[in-house]
Amino acid sequence: MISVAIPAHNEGKYILPCLQALAKQKTSEEFEVVICLNACTDDTESIIKDFAAANKINICLVNEPRKGVAFARDTAVRACASDIIANTDADSAPADNWLQKTREVFTHDPKAVAAFGPIYFPKEAGAWNRFMARFGYTFFLWIAHIFGVNNFAGINFAVRKDAYQKIGGIDLSLQTAEDIDLAQRLKKVGQIIFSRKLLVYTSPRRLEHLGWGFFSHHIKNFTRVIFFKKKPLKMKDIR
Repeated sequence: MISVAIPAHNEGKYILPCLQALAKQKTSEEFEVVICLNACTDDTESIIKDFAAANKINICLVNEPRKGVAFARDTAVRACASDIIANTDADSAPADNWLQKTREVFTHDPKAVAAFGPIYFPKEAGAWNRFMARFGYTFFLWIAHIFGVNNFAGINFAVRKDAYQKIGGIDLSLQTAEDIDLAQRLKKVGQIIFSRKLLVYTSPRRLEHLGWGFFSHHIKNFTRVIFFKKKPLKMKDIR
């Protein structure tokens, strides 16, 4: 079995495409989806329950009252039952072979403790933004990986549960860039694999709210955390 961990804070308007994408996974093994309801005040929970009842998909809900993606993702990961835990966000839709390709990466390389792949925007994000995600961001990930700086995003990565537990999991003191920090600590205990076959599409909502500030925020946080060893900058809450 393989697990999927998803943090969800007031995602009622966005989570259905994510659930639909997971229900369409073409994989030869069973999988579970663990969704952490993170201080939700909307209809996220009822939407998930209705979808689970109408579709053949194993969904487990856990609660985390402390608001923040670090708290929510850590709670979801620790509740997962399998040895391999794939991570995505509630506003994102993995490709239909995402779980199958994730399992293949870890089977092919037993020394790998984590794996990650590219993140694309859907058509509504616009041609230029889709180009930046498909080629610019993916190229950046690949180059950073070549130089030993693994910068996976919470939207699209997988981890061995024993490695996650060995390093103490996500740093709960971080409100943003917790994924960058996690990658840097994981590489100390094993290999991190970049695979273009691990593909996830994500909502452009933050790009729509922040514009180019979305890209500059991530660049600033990357340089602060990786090169200057400083705490990451907070991102504006859009929900």
